[in-house]
Amino acid sequence: MLETIRLDDNVIGGQIPDNLEHLSSTMKRLIINNNTFSGTIRGVGDLTKLRSLELQNNNFIGSIPDSIGDARDIGKDGVN
Repeated sequence: MLETIRLDDNVIGGQIPDNLEHLSSTMKRLIINNNTFSGTIRGVGDLTKLRSLELQNNNFIGSIPDSIGDARDIGKDGVN
């Protein structure tokens, strides 16, 4: 069961795939800061078990989806 994706500091680019929603029942941490991801922040709003979301120092446009509020435990580790 995949709970954490940690890809920080890897110079990875492109967009976050929409199919992250398939991990919604298990994903607790998504750490992709310090890369060159771009576009809108998609797919993360469906991760309802998320506790930590680290997106800083990328090239995203727009805002974090309002649906991220459905992740009841997001406040425990935070959003960066």
